[in-house]
Amino acid sequence: MSKLELDYRALREGGWNFDWSKPFDSGETVVKLTLENSQDTQGLIAFRDMPSDRAVVVDLMESAPSNVGSSGKYSGVGGHLFAIAAQESVKKGYGGFVYFTAKGNLIGHYVKELGATPVKGATMQISEQAAQRLIKRYFKNE
Repeated sequence: MSKLELDYRALREGGWNFDWSKPFDSGETVVKLTLENSQDTQGLIAFRDMPSDRAVVVDLMESAPSNVGSSGKYSGVGGHLFAIAAQESVKKGYGGFVYFTAKGNLIGHYVKELGATPVKGATMQISEQAAQRLIKRYFKNE
């Protein structure tokens, strides 16, 4: 993946909630989700490699403000972002395992939409089987 350029101030002014300069500054992998033939950001995900855990750890994920909630412009942005992390885990030889910490009110959503399972508290995992389902769903043509 190439170095991603983002205008952090424009993100904040555009209604994004998180400070995306932090994952860049800490050297995490940040991936921008766009539509084909467009540079408009639909979502962002930041993750890091954890070889000791044989997993990818997602530290930050956010859909564009226009895609949030049931009235969002595009559905499935969050799922697609987690599929990117799962695909990266497969590439690294971790079988698709992904860990992340969920906001308490989203645990049920992640179980239903991603097939994630709670590990401890708000820590969740995407297993090899769930990762394969996500990858198949969001990367049909690859």
